[in-house]
Amino acid sequence: MDENEIRIFRPVFVYANLEKKKRLVRGVTEDRDRLIIELKNYSNALSPFLINVLKSNIDQWNIEIYDWQEEINKIEEVRSGSNHSLFVDDE
Repeated sequence: MDENEIRIFRPVFVYANLEKKKRLVRGVTEDRDRLIIELKNYSNALSPFLINVLKSNIDQWNIEIYDWQEEINKIEEVRSGSNHSLFVDDE
């Protein structure tokens, strides 16, 4: 397989990575939402330390979701704009 053939297949791998990131964002968002609901339901029964730990987890998930969403947006922007500019070296 020569270099041009390899370049043709790169977008497929990036697309698979994009779909994986979208699933991760969806899963982490669902987990975060469930944790927020549980935290509200049981906040009177939990220790302040445990509440802080859970809130820290929620904050970390928010950061990860934001980072992944930014990466997804960049990949989709490149795909919709100039299809292969991200994947082909302009030498």
